[in-house]
Amino acid sequence: MSDPYRIRSPETWDAARLAYLEGCSADEVCGRFDLGLSAFRKRAKAEGWRRADQAEDEPFEDADDAADNGGDLPDMDDQALADLARRRMGVAARRGAVTEALRWARLRDFALRQMRDQQRLCARLSARLSAPDPDDAPPPPPQPAEAPREKAVAILARARADLQKVHKVHSNSGEAPRLNRSDRRRLKRMRKQTGPP
Repeated sequence: MSDPYRIRSPETWDAARLAYLEGCSADEVCGRFDLGLSAFRKRAKAEGWRRADQAEDEPFEDADDAADNGGDLPDMDDQALADLARRRMGVAARRGAVTEALRWARLRDFALRQMRDQQRLCARLSARLSAPDPDDAPPPPPQPAEAPREKAVAILARARADLQKVHKVHSNSGEAPRLNRSDRRRLKRMRKQTGPP
């Protein structure tokens, strides 16, 4: 069912026109002044106060101001940017503008990620500065090379012993060995590990 017909005062329409021309979107203006969107657009077109109907301002750029201020954006740290994005995300979500809210959420996530990365970098740099110089420290003792070799030899000996057991069982029976699939796979694995018997 459609909304009931609403009559608004001329002061309300003047305030809506000013808010729209100052840069608010039509959805924002209609939500703020409780106006219907189609009525707003019709009046804006009829009275010629759409943005498309306005004369364009001449481009103006003050080179000194742009160089000092870093452009037209205020200098803002990551925490302030994350707070601003969170507030704008909340406003957009309350208005029902899900896509705009998601854009602000991505910006907030980006700012928070930047803060975390910067903190990690500072922690790493401070750890490097506080750590002793590796050139001053004595070299670490050499690791014994026999331990892994002995371990490998023990594994090989066990695998060969298992392989010998399987061959003995089958050679004592006097007939060709009949192995199931799991035994064949086990033999194949053992042969890969140990080489031919």
